[in-house]
Amino acid sequence: MVSPQPRVHLAAPLRARAARPAALEWQEARLPVLGRLWATAWLPSVLLAGCLVALMYLLQTSGVATVGYDIQHLQVERDDWQLRNEQLRLELAKRRSLTWIESEAVGRLGMVRAEPTALAYLKIAR
Repeated sequence: MVSPQPRVHLAAPLRARAARPAALEWQEARLPVLGRLWATAWLPSVLLAGCLVALMYLLQTSGVATVGYDIQHLQVERDDWQLRNEQLRLELAKRRSLTWIESEAVGRLGMVRAEPTALAYLKIAR
């Protein structure tokens, strides 16, 4: 039996490599899995981090605006209550005055002022 002759593979002619930029040479190097993952995922990671920072900024800004609105609303309410308190103080001072008491006695209760001759003074022994 004749043994078949081994086939000889002729090496394919080497192609001249085109000059590649240095920034792309890392793709040809054998990187570990984590290194390749970092090399391909850094841009989405940076974008995601930027979006999270922007979201936190918007949340903080809206929270500050809401608190500012609440403070302004409470200040207006406080001013209203202070005005109402001042009105009540004036009303109380008016009702404590003798002229108001006399006008109420005459007007509402129908009392009349006593004549000076109608007054009688009593002397009480001590």
